[in-house]
Amino acid sequence: MRKAPRFCVFAGSQIPDVRGSKTRGFSCFEKCSRSYRQAIASAFRELRPDTEVFEAEPGDLNREVLRLRPDIVICSQVTPLVKECSPNWVELYPYREPRSTVFVNGEESDVQDIQLSDLLGIADKVGRMVQLN
Repeated sequence: MRKAPRFCVFAGSQIPDVRGSKTRGFSCFEKCSRSYRQAIASAFRELRPDTEVFEAEPGDLNREVLRLRPDIVICSQVTPLVKECSPNWVELYPYREPRSTVFVNGEESDVQDIQLSDLLGIADKVGRMVQLN
């Protein structure tokens, strides 16, 4: 059986501590961006049903990354722990600038005005990588 990728987005809700066959990802944004985080999480749940999606408040980012070990993290400010422990991450509009930093499969790149379609494509790439491993 092929393993599906895991994608997570966090909002401070209770999250089961299990790792099934789905891709696991994680998304965390500043409080003022709660609705943005929730919209991204909702879009992933709808458009990528084979993913686990979790939401968390920014203060919970490091703890939840350690607990869940997501395949990808999407956040507004990547932490040193995320860089060390997450194999793939997206820093979305840090400091509210119109650029994002993407780190996938050991390669870092900057993306101007990243869109939902870009995030879906990144998650799909991570999903393929997870399935191959």
